[in-house]
Amino acid sequence: MYFPRRNDFDVFDFFPDTFFQKEQQRMKTDIEELEDKYILTVDIPGVQKENIKMEMEGGYLTIQVKEEKNTSSIQEHYVKKERFSGECFRSFYIGEEVHQEEIKARYTNGTLIIEIPKKENKGDNKTKKMIAIED
Repeated sequence: MYFPRRNDFDVFDFFPDTFFQKEQQRMKTDIEELEDKYILTVDIPGVQKENIKMEMEGGYLTIQVKEEKNTSSIQEHYVKKERFSGECFRSFYIGEEVHQEEIKARYTNGTLIIEIPKKENKGDNKTKKMIAIED
């Protein structure tokens, strides 16, 4: 299973799987293909909905998370720190024929679920458009 690509060539095919490992570890994603749509299930635990931004541009759906680090006057003394803080993003090429108003997204208990309809005709998706996330 793969998402549609601009051509048969995709620059990301040439990177080893570990190249984008940091972002992928922060936003693990399952992609399910149904007859009429794709469903992306993205794990973003511990993040407030207000800190998640989704947008489409040029056929790419980008999910961006920005969590501010808790700054205190006391120096942090971690032995090991694995929980996410900062900014990360993931992009998926979903095709230029999908319009942002057709994409449904909801965020519940640390999981972002995105429904993307399958399309075959070409649409105008060159400009950047924001996608609302429902409760």
